[in-house]
Amino acid sequence: MAYIDDPIGRRGNVTADPELRYTTNGHAVATLTLACHPRILDTTSGKFRNAEPVYLPCVFWRHLAEHVAATVTKGTRLIVYGYLQDQDCRDGIRVTYKQLNAIDAAVSVRWATATVTKSSRQTANRRCATLSVAER
Repeated sequence: MAYIDDPIGRRGNVTADPELRYTTNGHAVATLTLACHPRILDTTSGKFRNAEPVYLPCVFWRHLAEHVAATVTKGTRLIVYGYLQDQDCRDGIRVTYKQLNAIDAAVSVRWATATVTKSSRQTANRRCATLSVAER
C-alpha cells in the first residue's frame, strides 16, 4: 500500500451508511463509498453534462471515523480530503484499486444546512467537530 502524491479533495454522495468497526487495538475505522458525479463538456452541443459516476471507497480512522459514523448517512453530500492509496484484493484474482485514506471530511452545505457541535477533550483528546445535517 503506497500513498499517491499529495492529498486530494473529492466530493460526492454517500452510497450507504458508513460501516464503523474497531481494530483489535481499539482504534475506530469507518468505511464508506463516495459516488462522485463529474461534469464533462459535450463538444457537439457545447454544454456540460453528467458523466458516469465514479465510486470511490473511503476509509476514516480513530476520532474522525467515529465522527463520520455518527454524522453521515446514505445520500449525504460529503467532501473528503485525504491521500489516494493503492489497495489489493485477492479473492482468487488479484485486483488493485484506489481508496481515499481520509484525513478530514465535511458535509456540503450546498443543498443542506449543518449544525456544528464541538466534541470535548475527554471524548476526542483534541479539538474536533461533529456535524449534523438537516436537509432543506
